[in-house]
Amino acid sequence: MTSDFSLREIGGFQFENLIRNRIPFLLFNLGADTKGLFPSYHQGHLERQTIQGSQDEAVIKIREAAAPAEQAIVLLSQDGRSCELVATQLEEAGYTNVYWVKGGMNSLRQEITGG
Repeated sequence: MTSDFSLREIGGFQFENLIRNRIPFLLFNLGADTKGLFPSYHQGHLERQTIQGSQDEAVIKIREAAAPAEQAIVLLSQDGRSCELVATQLEEAGYTNVYWVKGGMNSLRQEITGG
């Protein structure tokens, strides 16, 4: 499956909108520390949609969560480097709506908090 991966990256603004507007999606967290990123009522929305795991566990854990193939899945790692590989694995497994946060948690925290 060939994808234009540049269209699969989302920035901090887009990620924050998903959380603040309570948009349903599945977050696969590849070890990023998201504690304290949002106020508690938004943080709870984020945590309810999060699956933690490694690159090797992504496809298995998302299948175990019974995520449909068209489910919006957002990948988040600390620096964003491992997400493209995991996105490829998920697309090869049949998932069609996979995105990742450009630059990972490092960029996300900086963009959202300004620091």
